[in-house]
Amino acid sequence: MSARRVRPARLVLSGAFVAVGVLLTAAPAAAATNPVLDIEGDTDLAASLREATEVQGVCYGYTLEVDDFDTGTFDGSFAASSAGPGRVAAAGAGCPRGVVQLRARITYTSSASEAEDTASWSLQSTLPALTISDVEQITGTSASGLLDDAKSEDVLLNAVLSLPGLASEQAGVPPLVLDPAGEAAPADARATGTPGSDWTRENGSALVLCGLALLGAVVAFVLSRRRPAQTVRPGTPPSDLTPGWPRPGGDPNPTTTHPWSPG
Repeated sequence: MSARRVRPARLVLSGAFVAVGVLLTAAPAAAATNPVLDIEGDTDLAASLREATEVQGVCYGYTLEVDDFDTGTFDGSFAASSAGPGRVAAAGAGCPRGVVQLRARITYTSSASEAEDTASWSLQSTLPALTISDVEQITGTSASGLLDDAKSEDVLLNAVLSLPGLASEQAGVPPLVLDPAGEAAPADARATGTPGSDWTRENGSALVLCGLALLGAVVAFVLSRRRPAQTVRPGTPPSDLTPGWPRPGGDPNPTTTHPWSPG
């Protein structure tokens, strides 16, 4: 089975605890728990989407249907949108340009079952040319990430927050980009006009100097390897200054014996 959020263990009642079990059974059922986003996450997400709607005139949101065949703790429907946490995005006067909504579903199988947990999602959009494949491509994620407790929240947030940017690029609505933290880009933000890595642009001068220094070292090495080696003839010393050998024009029969000469 896939990784999932920790679920409460089943309560086994017997003997003197039967009465308590009856009381628990009679008590009102608690609200289902969203296995991906808590209420605070939904609230922050709704606030970011509301900013996008104010600029673009498009309402955004997500819905999550959970079928929990294990404990039932997460069984239910969850949503957040430009209209607020717990509310589904719907066409209306507040959405003059349309509605774009991510629809996800998670199925938790029984612990006794050998079947795997599953997750899927789709995109519901009144804007043309927007598909769930676009969302997956721009975020580098897929619905299966919703089953991973370590990253399910980021997967859902990034997918939903990518919608305003996609609508701007492919449907012609005013540009707006929301980062994964849910903060809108500043009003005076503009493109630098120089695509590529920001780190490279900021450290360009240092990179050029390093490159020149490396090039100089390579050239010096190549030149040193190309210098002709000194040729030493047999029977002659490696240098005319070697002790024990006559200098040019000197005594051809020196009395000094070279340290390494025979005898």
